[in-house]
Amino acid sequence: MYIPKTESDIKQSALDCARSCEMCFDWQSTSKWVEIFANKRYDTLSAILRYDFQITLPKKYRKIYVDVFVKHMLAVIERKKKEHEAKEKAEKSKQRAAKRKGKR
Repeated sequence: MYIPKTESDIKQSALDCARSCEMCFDWQSTSKWVEIFANKRYDTLSAILRYDFQITLPKKYRKIYVDVFVKHMLAVIERKKKEHEAKEKAEKSKQRAAKRKGKR
């Protein structure tokens, strides 16, 4: 397991976690739920470090971890939202074309 010790390590850890959890959220997810998830992931990481390695993380790292995680996940959710809208738009145009074809 990767053991974060500095601010940059925490940021990298949050980014790695966010990348591995990209499929956990769909295009309808809200920032509130992403933040709750990030806090729970930080709690898990903190508990593992405390019990297995006797390392206690400073309190300021929670905010850094959550901010980096949320920023990355919101970008992913926005991308998924755009993909969904494009897919929906293509489907609607396909349906309109089929309707027009049926009227002729």
